[in-house]
Amino acid sequence: MPDIPTRLFPRRGFLTILLMLGACIPLLHGTEPDLLPPNPQAHSTSPASGLGYMDAAVLGVVEGLTEYLPVSSTGHLILADQILLSSDHPNLDPGFQTARNAYLIAIQGGAILAVVILYWKRIQSILKGCLGLDPTGMRLGIRILLAFIPSAALGLMIQDWMEVHLFHPEAVALSLIVGAFLMIWVEWKNRAKNALSAIDNPNGIENLSKRQAIVIGCFQCLALWPGMSRSMSTIVGAYWVGLKPAAAAEFSFLLGLLTLSAASIWSLIRAKEAVFIHLTPGPAIAGTIIAMAVAMLAVRWFVSFLCRHGLAWFALYRILVGLAVLGYAYL
Repeated sequence: MPDIPTRLFPRRGFLTILLMLGACIPLLHGTEPDLLPPNPQAHSTSPASGLGYMDAAVLGVVEGLTEYLPVSSTGHLILADQILLSSDHPNLDPGFQTARNAYLIAIQGGAILAVVILYWKRIQSILKGCLGLDPTGMRLGIRILLAFIPSAALGLMIQDWMEVHLFHPEAVALSLIVGAFLMIWVEWKNRAKNALSAIDNPNGIENLSKRQAIVIGCFQCLALWPGMSRSMSTIVGAYWVGLKPAAAAEFSFLLGLLTLSAASIWSLIRAKEAVFIHLTPGPAIAGTIIAMAVAMLAVRWFVSFLCRHGLAWFALYRILVGLAVLGYAYL
């Protein structure tokens, strides 16, 4: 079990999360001309003002809620940015849009900080292991690194292609639905061999073999498709190799710490000039702090919910959102 308290929300917490996530759906229709602000120049998404505080708050809440839930933070951020925020200014300067795209990944820094705070003892053990002071921490650190390599290598090779072909609402909607059925399948498979999983990994993530870590890393490659979800992919991979829900979530969070850090730094390096020109630090910092606070709440709730109810409810949510986005795009 992870060393964070898991009993944070009552049963109605799941409905609360769904309502907060679902709140984005009616806002998809808020881009009609009669619903726009009377003075477009005053809106926070204008190229002159850069990313505003309201935009940063919306993206921060979406990121914090969805980063560690198996519903795809990148997919939800793309939907929120493209449909809710950018629709008011369809002819944005390309440099400004590049900076916004980088921010959609850079804001993950808030989610990174959330895991650092919640799992500090585990991270401390890994850091000691890197210095040769903690054999268990060293073993776990090696497993996390092995799981990181497949998606990092593939991502570097196809990142430009993905941004051109997959960073749009229709692709996100399709991946949400495909990922949902993958979750349903692996949940059924995991329940069928539940007794065996307890034998395969009696000590949770500390007992992962190198091969099992690489398998989880290969599953993480699915998350390169926006909307598939890094959390979903790694938890499904962890289920596949025999981890119990709590251990699967913990390994997913720790692997995400490395993966998200690398992705955030790389995205900022690639778009550093556009970021410095178009994005002001105040809103960016505010959005990151909001993402961190919301992510801490979401992580604590998610571990408890996953242990009690599994992945099925998240799969249902993904299907509903995917169908709603496809209906909005084509109807």
